[in-house]
Amino acid sequence: MQNTGFDEEALRYNLIHASGKELNKVLSEIEVLSKKQVDSIKFSLRSFDHVYNNISVIEKSASQIDQLFSVILNDAEKNNERLNEVSSAMDNLKLDFTTISNSAIEINSIADQTKLLALNAGIEAARAGDAGVGFVVVANEVKELSRTTKEANENIQNTILTINKSLEFLSKKLDTTQKNITNSFDHINGSRSNITEVTQQTSDFNESIKQNIQKFNQLSENNIKVSDQLFELHTIGDTFKYLVKMMEVKGLMKSQNPIERLKPLVAESTFKDVSRFTSIMESEVKLNLDSVLISSTDENGIINFANKTFYEIAGYSKEDLVGKPHNIIRHPDMPKTAFEDLWNVISEGNLWIGIVKNKARNNKYYWVKAMVYPCYDKNRLIGYISVRIKPTKSEIDMAIDAYRKLP
Repeated sequence: MQNTGFDEEALRYNLIHASGKELNKVLSEIEVLSKKQVDSIKFSLRSFDHVYNNISVIEKSASQIDQLFSVILNDAEKNNERLNEVSSAMDNLKLDFTTISNSAIEINSIADQTKLLALNAGIEAARAGDAGVGFVVVANEVKELSRTTKEANENIQNTILTINKSLEFLSKKLDTTQKNITNSFDHINGSRSNITEVTQQTSDFNESIKQNIQKFNQLSENNIKVSDQLFELHTIGDTFKYLVKMMEVKGLMKSQNPIERLKPLVAESTFKDVSRFTSIMESEVKLNLDSVLISSTDENGIINFANKTFYEIAGYSKEDLVGKPHNIIRHPDMPKTAFEDLWNVISEGNLWIGIVKNKARNNKYYWVKAMVYPCYDKNRLIGYISVRIKPTKSEIDMAIDAYRKLP
């Protein structure tokens, strides 16, 4: 085993401590999000219940409207039949008055003929002299009768004409009314059809709401179970945190200075590059004391996982990192010697620790205290895990001084 200059057992405790902190942080976030989700589902359930109750009222009202339209439609049909009967009667009445009018014309013709007879009777009376007195009287009576018949007949004709005009006017009105009622009848029929369709749609929607409520009830029950499980996991995380704290109190976890391991390499080196770590075009992203960046790669160094804090500090998205080589975040100021040392240590199955400057997005950078170790499954290497925390200023200063002297 290569001599790294570190207390390996203490470094493993350091790694456990950092991982435990991140585990507890992630679990706390999940617990909060899970509670919010459960509360949201409960609110949605209450809303669905309210909508469901309102839809039931709408469905009942639509059914009542449909029944009302049935009554109106039935009345409209009866009224339409009555109007047809009235219209038919009016037509018959018009025919009757036409017949009366024709009769009046014939009466008038008879009156003219009577008048002519009276005139002839007068002529005959004049010829007969005294013997024709009777003819004169008859002629006068016939003439008077003809006049009276003529006047009466004219009055009848005028009256019939007036009534006929009134009947025509009324008939037109009735015809218009009948057409309007027929249109209303069509509208009512269409409206009833629409209401029937709305009623059916409301019923279908009501059934859909019922099914959704059932699904949300099941989802709520499942989320409550998940919340309970997360709470249990959170408790385990707290237990882990307290265990680590106890190890600190007992002095089992010691503070380490990872730059010490590089002193032999620095002492032997004849290389020096003072231009490193002097760029003024970059801005630093500083980690918080509780920041823990975790990532894992396969055996070829391809990233397959990174935690939320890693994405936030580096400024990359999941799509930017997962599936890419881990050296995507390697900063050009970092010497190759440091990474050669890393691979030499982890390839032997050991834990490597070091101070590293990484490249972030948008011309930014960040310093970390990185711990990298290999992962095995059934004695076969399957990848590497790296846990990074905030380094101290003195550790960064020592690293800068050392890295300027390493190629």
